[in-house]
Amino acid sequence: MRRLTPYLLVWRNFMYANQDGYANDPEEFLTRVQLIQDGRDGILEQMLKEEPDMFLVEVAKQEIAFQLDNLEDMIQEFSQYAEGYHFYESIELLQKEVCEDLQSAGTESELYIIAEEWQEYAANARKVIQEVPGDSGFDMEQQEYLMEQMMDLQINPDGMKNLLSVKEELKQLQENHEVWSGDRIMEGMEEQSLAIRR
Repeated sequence: MRRLTPYLLVWRNFMYANQDGYANDPEEFLTRVQLIQDGRDGILEQMLKEEPDMFLVEVAKQEIAFQLDNLEDMIQEFSQYAEGYHFYESIELLQKEVCEDLQSAGTESELYIIAEEWQEYAANARKVIQEVPGDSGFDMEQQEYLMEQMMDLQINPDGMKNLLSVKEELKQLQENHEVWSGDRIMEGMEEQSLAIRR
């Protein structure tokens, strides 16, 4: 299993433990990235020929662009979801990097690998949660938490160590951001106070 980083853990949770999501469809994502990979393979195949068919190369490039366009809503939604974790300088930079990664790596992209590797764990977790008696009254936040915990429980001890350290790192990033934001607010209030006294 691919070693998780804060970025990849947030991606996994976005894909599988995000009740508010409307564009986070793992099946669609995996299919579209496979089509991007097919386009990349087609271009490589032509480039290795003595006389490449440039028409086929152009068709493959258009297919890759088309699939990326169709993933735009998902990429945008992911960047907004990830905003709360504060591990990227800006939403725009994250969106750009995701697009470039999918275009250049295809099915070798870590995003693809994580979506594929966690698909079965997510299905198992969802099945258990759906079998909980109907009067349990879980709200959306509780369901997301349960999905995360049920996916986590299925991995081996070494994977669990990695997961716990990554979760701690994400928590630290959020706390650091909150402290930084609080300091900025205090600085602003002090500046306003000095301006009033003048």
